[in-house]
Parts: sequence; C-alpha cells; structure tokens
Amino acid sequence: MTRGGASPVARIFLLAAIIALGSLAIHMFVPAMPAAAAALHSDRSAVQLALTFYLISVAVGQLVIGPLSDRLGRRPVLIGGTILFVAGSVLCWVAGSIGALLVGRVIQALGASSGLVAGRAMVGDEEGGRGARDMALLTAIVMLAPMLAPVIGSVIAQTLGWRAIFAILAVLGAACGLAIWLWIAETHAVDPADGSSLLAAWGRLARDPVYVRNLLIGTALSGGLYVFLAASPFLLVGFYAADPVRLGVYYGIVALGAGGGALTASALAARCPARSIMTGGTAIAALAAVALFVAAAAEQHRIGCFVAPMVAYAFGGGLVTPNAITCALSAVRGRAGTAVSIYGALQMAGSALATLGVALLPWHNPVAPAAVIAALALLGVALQSGNRAAQP
Repeated sequence: MTRGGASPVARIFLLAAIIALGSLAIHMFVPAMPAAAAALHSDRSAVQLALTFYLISVAVGQLVIGPLSDRLGRRPVLIGGTILFVAGSVLCWVAGSIGALLVGRVIQALGASSGLVAGRAMVGDEEGGRGARDMALLTAIVMLAPMLAPVIGSVIAQTLGWRAIFAILAVLGAACGLAIWLWIAETHAVDPADGSSLLAAWGRLARDPVYVRNLLIGTALSGGLYVFLAASPFLLVGFYAADPVRLGVYYGIVALGAGGGALTASALAARCPARSIMTGGTAIAALAAVALFVAAAAEQHRIGCFVAPMVAYAFGGGLVTPNAITCALSAVRGRAGTAVSIYGALQMAGSALATLGVALLPWHNPVAPAAVIAALALLGVALQSGNRAAQP
C-alpha cells in the first residue's frame, strides 16, 4: 500500500479510530480504578488523579496541537501523537507505583490530544458537501467509544487484570500509527505564518458572549458526567455493594442514555431550533440531578436510585452537547478550527476540575457527588436561560 491509498470510507473509519483512542483511554480505565488502587497500594483519591491528570493533559495538549498542526501539518502531528500515546500506555502497563501511573497517563493524554485536534482538522480541511458528510459520519462513529469502553474495560479488568487495559491500548495505538504512516495523506498546506494570528483568535473567542455561554453550558453538563465517572466505581462497590463484574453493565446503561440523547438531538435538528433542544436537555438533566441528590439525601441505598437518574442526566447531556457546539461555532464563523480546539480544551479542563473536586470530597456515601452534579446541572439551566434571552 502507498501513503494516502485508503478509500474515503476507510479513511474516515481510521480517523475515527484515532480520535476514539483518547476516549477509550478515559473510559476503559474507570471500572478498573479500584483494582489499580489495591495493586499499587494507593488510596482512591490518588488513583482518581489518574483521571484528573489525563483530562488536564488532554486540555493542555489540544491548545498546543492546534497551532502545531497548522505549522507542521496534520499528518506528522498525528504520527507523533500516536508515538506518545503508545509510550504513555506502555508506562501505565508496567507502572509499579501510583507516581509512574500518573506520569504515564499524562504522556498518554498528550498523545491522544493529537487525534482529537488533528484528526478532526483533517476532515475539516475537506471542502463542500463531502466535508460535512464526513464530519457527520466521523461524529457518529466516535460516539460509540464512550458507550462501549466502560463495558470493555470492566471485562478486561475482570478477566486479564487492570494492566491489560493499557497493554491493549498500546497495541491499538501502534496499529493506528502504522496505518496513518501507510494510508493517510496530508490535507493541510503548511503556512508557518498561521501561528501569528492565534492569540488574536483566542481573544476574539473570549470576547464573544454567545461562544462563551455555550462553552460553559457544554462544560457544566459534561462535568457532571465526569463527576459520576470519578466517584461511581468506589460508590458502586463500596457503598452499594455492587458486583465488580457488573460495573461495565451500569456504565453501559448510562452511556446508552447519552447516546440516545445525541441521536434524539440529531433527529430533532431538522424540526427544532438548537436552543429549544438545549432548553429541554438542560431541564431534563437538572430534574434528574435533583432526583439523584434527593435519593442520596434520603438514604435510598438501591443501585437503581443512583444509576437511573444518571441515565436521564446523560440523556439530557446528549441533547445539549452537539447543539452547544453548533451554537458556539455559529457565533465565530471563519474560526471553526480554533473554536473547536479551544472548546474541547476548556471542556476537558472544566471536567478535570470537577473530578479533582470529587477526589477531595467525602466518598463514603453519594450525597457529596450528587450535590456537585446537581449544582452543575442547575448552572446549565441558568446559562441556557441567558442563551434564550440573548438570542430570540
């Protein structure tokens, strides 16, 4: 095979796989966190930092990868990113201490950020209707990763051990890197002067109230889901006495809620304004989060009282997220690449702060994380009210 020899459909599936690696590395490890804590003789707060550090590193990495892909091209950035991803995965695989695991997660995340930015940028470089169609297909494929990853991670952790998760991620990363080298051609005409306007573009985004408001809405709703991801492994096993083998099932159910919300948003897009869908989504998420908090405060110790509200919350988030991105980008036409990069980086940073807060909160019952999730959902409702007032 020669470079760039992949068919258009195969190329999209390969780019989707590269982008999905970053999501797989987040969600596959979540069900294995208690096992990793025990194996490394660490407490749950330290292991939760593996999720927090990963999110922070992806956020920072996206800010760096954006300008690099403009200066150096998409292809070399993708190849370099996969090398970093494999190196970080191997370090996590052989880690003998929590410190080594955290360092490996940072390296892994910096590599994953190249796919998130440069992979989407390659599709964005296409012109006309083909670019729009390919971006839609890419998004649909990538949505499967967070839905399936916790289930896969739980099965691997139970059958092969938690370290096998990182061994498998290393192999997948190496396969993607080789495929890029063989079959993906450069799509961007390198212009070293592009970086000179980056700060100006950032300033324009920061001054646009519509962009900022929609960014904050998306960050608030995704932050609630990451609070759940950080707290739930220990709560489900330690508080609700769930069978660890079933953790993947519970995460899969919640992920199906998010996927159902995103598919519903897609079906409604032709008939309803994005802001109306967002209003409904934030309301559903807020009602679900309040129900979660009330159940926790009332000491309802059934697993369903913890998982069912999160399914509804995830459904509301699925309605909101794609529309929040659409509304944000509509406010800054001509700067979509920079806008997506900043949106993704700040959303990851906000989610990282949320998970860091969980690591510092009492974890012996679900009241504290439920309160954080409810607060974030209500913030989303308040911000969306401002959206409706500002954009009739």
